[in-house]
Amino acid sequence: MFKTLQNQNNSEPKSTAELIRNSGDLIYDLYYSVLWNHKGARALYLSLWRKIENDLKSQSEPYQKYSRSWVLQVGIDLLIRSSASLGRALSPSEQVMLDANLNIPARLRQFESYLHKLQISDQILLLLRDKYGLAYSEIAAILRIPEGSLRIKHQQALRSLEEWLWDRT
Repeated sequence: MFKTLQNQNNSEPKSTAELIRNSGDLIYDLYYSVLWNHKGARALYLSLWRKIENDLKSQSEPYQKYSRSWVLQVGIDLLIRSSASLGRALSPSEQVMLDANLNIPARLRQFESYLHKLQISDQILLLLRDKYGLAYSEIAAILRIPEGSLRIKHQQALRSLEEWLWDRT
């Protein structure tokens, strides 16, 4: 599914269709991973490509915008703005279950729920770095955060997850 993740910044796509081939799977999976909702992920995904198509038409030199980083930047901005209305939040019963003193194997089975306790920006950071394997430098460009700050933010998000998953109290 993610065969197109590596080395996408080296080529210059010629059309929106090629951008979709290069980044589409990653973006849809990111949307679904954050929103937990196929309907919302699909709606946002289609909105993103309409926006990119319009942005590229309005550029006098659109080739400058053809890169996975730019597409992800636009896509993540859209995701952050739309997540409250399109995403599925943890239900009260899920929150109670996560707050209960579950054993460690039960906590690990609920990993996605613990991930969704994080702020959306931290979820996106962890998914980009740890699920999709993007380099810190590319993520820093996408999220417009200095690389050093991004590394610290990544470690803090991991520590939060670690506390929730391994806390033995």
